[in-house]
Amino acid sequence: MKKARYISGFEKKWLEFRLSVLLLGRVMWILGFKGLRMLRKYMKDDRALLNTVPNRFIKVGKEVIAVSDMPPMNSRAFRDAVIRDMQWILYDEQPGLLFAIFCVSSRCPYTCSYCYNSALHSKEERMELPLLIESIEKLRKAGVQSIYLSGGEPMMRFTEVLKILHHFKNSGIRFWLLSTGWKLNSETLQKLKNAGLKGVMISLDTFDSEQINAVKGSPKAFDQAISAMRDASESGLIVTVDAVLSKKLLDKEPFEKYIRMAGEAGAVFINAYAPKNTGSVNPEAYSSYDLADFQKLQHRINENHQKPENLPIVYSPDLWESNRGCVGGKLFIYIDPDGNVKICPFVAKSYGNIKTEEFSNILDKINNLKDKHRCEVNEMLSKEFH
Repeated sequence: MKKARYISGFEKKWLEFRLSVLLLGRVMWILGFKGLRMLRKYMKDDRALLNTVPNRFIKVGKEVIAVSDMPPMNSRAFRDAVIRDMQWILYDEQPGLLFAIFCVSSRCPYTCSYCYNSALHSKEERMELPLLIESIEKLRKAGVQSIYLSGGEPMMRFTEVLKILHHFKNSGIRFWLLSTGWKLNSETLQKLKNAGLKGVMISLDTFDSEQINAVKGSPKAFDQAISAMRDASESGLIVTVDAVLSKKLLDKEPFEKYIRMAGEAGAVFINAYAPKNTGSVNPEAYSSYDLADFQKLQHRINENHQKPENLPIVYSPDLWESNRGCVGGKLFIYIDPDGNVKICPFVAKSYGNIKTEEFSNILDKINNLKDKHRCEVNEMLSKEFH
């Protein structure tokens, strides 16, 4: 089984050279000679996608990946995403949806005290399988390339998730599973991979097992998450950790210890999220960041991106958006466990419900928005960095 591996040094530079040649050809093919001027101007902008990459990439099979939210760097889909990003930055043209977070289950075995959609958890599922498949097909037609199957806990619907993956196996959509690690073992992970799953994103905020078990409300939560990561890595899946980092983990020593332990458990990417006021009980260990905390996180990430070692690559969606503004509704949408379509998990406003309204009409409403709602974190960071 081919596992994910890091590439850096000459191998990475050679890949970047080939990518540059292919990108140049694609720009010329789509935009003609004016595309050369656009590309030159775009590459001088700090926000350009190729200006924000770390000193190492991840390779799985033939695919080279810099960040799990984007298509493989050595794919035409990535080159087209760069061109759309170029048109967005230079001319403020809508880039089009790239991915969607789709909550396919409203059930969860855990009771995380800071869960942003716990109010929608229920004993019975809120959406039937045919609606899920129909909605994913409409997302595909809308240009969405990656779909994150979330919940609740999506493994509560393991059989249905397998059916979804098999249905879209040859569609070109990249599927990821956002999970706590519950019921993910070598057997279930191999079935998911064979059905077309690309990777898993396991929620794990710390390597303090007592804290994880207390937050999730289960004495087995930590061990299940670690076991799931290791088994997923051995299965050849890409392993990402979704981490809500407490302030104490922003200091250099605990931050680096956390990164190393995540790598030892099989992770190659870490999405570092700031605690947010979601309306649920927010434990003291997860108090909201102020500007100084975000600056500290940015410093830790900069250090991580320059590390010569093969450590998991850390990103902060909050900080990445800080000089772009919110990308919710532009690059991605969120569909909650009850079918409400939102521009972000942390924005309460719904633009329609897929159970009662034509999905294409909802997408049209989002595409035509002029003044999108923002969360408090994005408002603060955009004012400071944009």
